[in-house]
Amino acid sequence: MLLATWGTALNILVFAALVAAVIYLFVLIVRALKKYIGSISYKTLSATLKELENVIGVAAGGHKVDAIRAVLRGKYLDVLITDEATALQLLSRQGS
Repeated sequence: MLLATWGTALNILVFAALVAAVIYLFVLIVRALKKYIGSISYKTLSATLKELENVIGVAAGGHKVDAIRAVLRGKYLDVLITDEATALQLLSRQGS
């Protein structure tokens, strides 16, 4: 019985160590991404989007209409995927 208890305790420790290692790797990845993303300027990003052959945007919701219009006017998208209500709002504001 004591041997089974030690085996179970060992399994728990090994599992805890694996979980800690995964969390540590996740933290390292997040830090690296923050550093990398922080070094990208909006100017670089916009130039890259315009250079791409096919850019597909997915956005919906009345609160996003102004942002969607700006992206469309800037000709950053080749395709927009949205819901009907947002599309109707975009079309109703087309002239403004």
